[in-house]
Amino acid sequence: MERGRAAGGRASTRYAPPEYAEPRWDHGCQYVRPKREPFAEACEEMVARGALAPWEGTFGTLAFGAPGGGFAADAPAAPKLRLVGGATGAMADMCAHLLAEAQREGLGVLTQAEVLGVAPAAPGGAPGGGQTSTLLRPPSLHSLLDMHGSMAMGRGGGAVSKGWPLKHRVIEAISELIEELDGVPQQIADQAIEHVHADEVILTLGYTRSASLFLRA
Repeated sequence: MERGRAAGGRASTRYAPPEYAEPRWDHGCQYVRPKREPFAEACEEMVARGALAPWEGTFGTLAFGAPGGGFAADAPAAPKLRLVGGATGAMADMCAHLLAEAQREGLGVLTQAEVLGVAPAAPGGAPGGGQTSTLLRPPSLHSLLDMHGSMAMGRGGGAVSKGWPLKHRVIEAISELIEELDGVPQQIADQAIEHVHADEVILTLGYTRSASLFLRA
């Protein structure tokens, strides 16, 4: 069970609005560098399957405020292996590969799920024994609008939309509705001359801005 929109955790990728040229960044785990044999073997397998790829580029240190400060590149004679996503360059590629493997094994991930507690299914059942029931928090409106909110960028520059603008389209629609509602009282008042005639007595209950503008038009 995953609380976020997608599985990944520290290795997930955050996506920016589609109007940006590079709408993604890895603010958790920027790359992986295997040091122990079991993880190194797993990384080699993911590289072979295209889920990971070496991150090639110029790496170094940027010094701020130091005398003669600037960018100092690492020595090219001692390159370090850094692995990033193989499909788009994002760390989410590795997560997607691992999730696909789990699904082939018959497992699944329930996203947007917040576990409130785990309890025995049968009264008197011991924790850890028998089946258990899980209490899930129902999704909020915020999570429903955000659950499809991502956009991936392929290495060839092609964008693959995943419904990111949904929340913003809803916000725009609400803003338009608010603007229309702000003009409704005046629109009602403009029609007063067609409904109110001389020597008529009009009774009102309570006070509203619309009624005030209507009667004073």
